[in-house]
Amino acid sequence: VIHWDGSSSYPNVINNTTGNTRIHDIVIEGNAAAQNLNAFTGIRTTTLSYIYRVGIRNIKISNSNAANAYGIVASGVNSVNIYNCFIDNISAVATGTKAASASGINTAVSGSSWPVYNCTIINITASNYGYGINGTSLVARSCLVDAQTTSLNSVSTSSNFNAITTGSKVGANDIIVTLLNEIKGTTAGSANCTLKYGASCIDNATNSGSPYDIDIKRYTRTGYW
Repeated sequence: VIHWDGSSSYPNVINNTTGNTRIHDIVIEGNAAAQNLNAFTGIRTTTLSYIYRVGIRNIKISNSNAANAYGIVASGVNSVNIYNCFIDNISAVATGTKAASASGINTAVSGSSWPVYNCTIINITASNYGYGINGTSLVARSCLVDAQTTSLNSVSTSSNFNAITTGSKVGANDIIVTLLNEIKGTTAGSANCTLKYGASCIDNATNSGSPYDIDIKRYTRTGYW
């Protein structure tokens, strides 16, 4: 578990610039109180990387200037694979006149197809724009995504089998859900994402095959997720 103490003015808790890196089986946890920062990112990667079985929560900032908070950011990379991750409570507040935005997973790179599979991304809020998964190069599949503004914002049209709470469906098999009806606890920063009995998410995802079929508890899953 990595606990961030807010000591840096523009922090990336993990800033990966080394190619073919695997980041997995860790938890990144920020402070429960919002920090006076312009930006805060759990994981930033600028090169080929695999990010899986990672938990990120409480990435929260409040600033009089523009404020940007992200769980995972991929920028300038030639490939990134993100799967079986849990992101909860990404929040950005701008107390002045400038905008604030937050994203669970974000990229500004276009023209590629990078998998974001089997991820749970919830409680993404901001003064202006709160996005769950944001970026045209990201293919979201079998994800539960809850965000203030849009769950799937400008993602690849190949995205499918997702459960979203806001915005429009992208794939034919996406479903729109109410978070309270899906998981056992929705409290930001301490959510219990065990699915409730009768949740719409059950059996509504798909199996994307190896290596994506090993869940966050390291169990190999078969059939529908």
